[in-house]
Amino acid sequence: MLNIFKKKEQNKKTNSKLIEIKYEISSGIPFKWEYEIENNKICEFVKKESKAEKTKVPICGGNVEKIYYFKGLKKGNTTIFFKCINFADNYQSAIDEYKVNVDDNLNINIISKKSKVLRWY
Repeated sequence: MLNIFKKKEQNKKTNSKLIEIKYEISSGIPFKWEYEIENNKICEFVKKESKAEKTKVPICGGNVEKIYYFKGLKKGNTTIFFKCINFADNYQSAIDEYKVNVDDNLNINIISKKSKVLRWY
């Protein structure tokens, strides 16, 4: 199987009010990650950051890390889906499911993760 992107493990939690989900992808391939929140009354997307691979000379097709931040809105459980989409033809090749929990104090945590590869070209 060709590994065209890497899923980054979630780093240490710096703020209990936010979770971050990271993906590393080569900028030279036609894939992107899109998220969907099952119940957007429980949590919401806050922002996305991009960090390019640090090299002395810029390279075409270098790795880019995408960091997605989510915060809790009210107590409950929901799922955040990340879909790997080919933006040339909108083909979905993989999906990750992050089950999240928000407590009374609006602390948010990932309680489980499930990944599924649908098909590779």
